Amino acid sequence: RIVNFNCHSEIRETRPHNYVYNEYTPVIVETRDNKLRIISLPRASALYPGSFVSESLMSSILTRRFQMALPLNRLEKEYHSRGVPLSRQTMSNWIIHFALEIFAPIRERMWQELDQGGLVRQCDETTWRVVIWPEDEDGNKKKNGSRGYLWVHTTGEFTQGHKILIYVFEPSRSADHLRIMLKEMAGYLVSDAYSAYHTIENESGGRIKAAMCWMHCRRMFARAVMVMEPGLDELDAEELKNSPEVTGLLLANQIFEADTPLKKLDSDERYRKRKEKVAPLVEEFFGYVHSVEDEDFERSPKLQEAVTYAINQEDNLKLFLENGSIPLDNGYVERSIKPVALARRNSLFSYTMLGAECNAIMYSIVETARANGADVYTYLKYLLSEVPKHLDGKDRHFLDDMMPWSMQYLQFERYELEHHTDEYVPKSQESPKEYLQRFRSGKSNDVA
Repeated sequence: RIVNFNCHSEIRETRPHNYVYNEYTPVIVETRDNKLRIISLPRASALYPGSFVSESLMSSILTRRFQMALPLNRLEKEYHSRGVPLSRQTMSNWIIHFALEIFAPIRERMWQELDQGGLVRQCDETTWRVVIWPEDEDGNKKKNGSRGYLWVHTTGEFTQGHKILIYVFEPSRSADHLRIMLKEMAGYLVSDAYSAYHTIENESGGRIKAAMCWMHCRRMFARAVMVMEPGLDELDAEELKNSPEVTGLLLANQIFEADTPLKKLDSDERYRKRKEKVAPLVEEFFGYVHSVEDEDFERSPKLQEAVTYAINQEDNLKLFLENGSIPLDNGYVERSIKPVALARRNSLFSYTMLGAECNAIMYSIVETARANGADVYTYLKYLLSEVPKHLDGKDRHFLDDMMPWSMQYLQFERYELEHHTDEYVPKSQESPKEYLQRFRSGKSNDVA
């Protein structure tokens, strides 16, 4: 006899699928003044008139392109394998259209939110290649295939409230971009030691303070260790520990080891603990750096570079001790650049500058959604469904309801995920011919 059952679990997966949704609109005959006229009634709404794109299809393309970093040529092959005649050119045109039409106003609203919130902001930039460059106002033109820059601006790592990540494409790395993006800012800007950040700090008259990244400082000493002479394998443990390169690296590591556990605290408590535990280590580090600079001995170029960097940025590196809301390093925003780096490795370039800017718009939407815990696919579907309803009017208050933390979106996401709305193919309904037969037979209650 059976006395019990053992349960053996395994996860099974259904393959992605697509289906055709046909929506029929009536064609009627109008009689007026003894004349007949055939009229095709328009569709109530269409995401992109003349196209077969839907909210769910576009959301899937955007999610895999900008969250999963899949290039369009791979998506093209995948859709062809399912029997969907979707080319990479068509998907590219759709991305540009919806980025400008639907998602650009959302990024503008997020930009306003970024300007309004938080004492601390973080910034970084990375390269992005463009094939065809346009001429500027002076008739100058960058060489085709050269690089532009994708800048990213974020709320501080410890900022309470909504997380905002804004990506902007620029042809150059000049400080003009920062003058525009930071004109409303007052507080601390966490970044690397690129000279443009110091320029903005000096021009702001004290409105902006540039807090430099300790990760970059520590990295300079790590590079010095890697090129030590004699090499690492030629020194015993004691000689290695006492070498100036390793000593500097170990002192920098102590600062990170002391500050990392403080990330879980609130800003005020973090500030107090830093004064107690981290500030003495910072002073010890710079005391050592100055002693190395003052000593007269032959040092490697990399060690000299690390020491010079630390001394030149000393005041800016110490700024994080002024306020508990300032992170020790700029790792938060550098991790936000990783999706761009993955896409750059897979997709290589944008064909036009417009395409590069549309990429920046989409990364702003996708990464802000991720940072606030939203399901990216569902959020994109929500925007594609709701934003077109408001584009004809001048009132932009509806944009508050389009944010990934809005109550309207959270209710939409809860319903979509609980009911698995995109996981089932709806049952086929009657065709127009069947409907007409039923209507003419008098079995329908519909009004003509």
